[in-house]
Amino acid sequence: MNKKTVVIVSEHYGKWGAERSTCSLASYLRALGNRVIVIIPHPGEIIDMLEHGRVEYRVHFFKGWVYYGKKNYLKWFVIRFTNWFQLHRLESIFISEDIHPDIIYSNTLVHGFGIDLARRFKVPHIQHIRENVNTFKMHFYKGYADTLNYINRYSEKVICTCKSIFDRYSNDIDNYKLTYIYNGVPICKYKVKTNPNRGCLRLLYVGRLGEDKRPQDILKAICKLINDGSDNLILDIYG
Repeated sequence: MNKKTVVIVSEHYGKWGAERSTCSLASYLRALGNRVIVIIPHPGEIIDMLEHGRVEYRVHFFKGWVYYGKKNYLKWFVIRFTNWFQLHRLESIFISEDIHPDIIYSNTLVHGFGIDLARRFKVPHIQHIRENVNTFKMHFYKGYADTLNYINRYSEKVICTCKSIFDRYSNDIDNYKLTYIYNGVPICKYKVKTNPNRGCLRLLYVGRLGEDKRPQDILKAICKLINDGSDNLILDIYG
């Protein structure tokens, strides 16, 4: 494949799942010989992972699209002005450093900085959606309909992290652009081997235990299995 310059824009700069999968992607693309530059708005724990993977990064401030609580249109105008100024600065930096992006990838749903950067350089944009706005109770300064239309209009591809998120946005994004890729799950199909002598079904959940991750859905699934006639179930939770 032709070597590319890939710019990854990540509003998240901690050490959660979104950052880990993004760092894995950056390391993989770099291993293929591409130049990868990750843009984050603030210093954070993600830098340790980037440096461990020898991934190039820049700390360059920008604002996100999402907020929690009552609607506030005034903040949207502040965000527009801030991001316009920061886009101009970043574009100037790239030009001065002879950086010519071939593709811009936005990590997660909640900002449009990556889209606007791709429009500045007239290159394809890929949007990664990791959140269901119903679960996270998010609001967009630009409004839901306008935000999704903006993503749909200016993104070459939109990746969802699971089928349920894919279904959530399938009415708002052109289906030929929309796809889903599970985080950290290899693509394989095999039959589950069971031990009939054990006489029980043992399930394991590994993940962060928080309201936004909806671990209560696991308990609902277990209750459904029990109501459908299954018994002797064991659920192990690590988180």
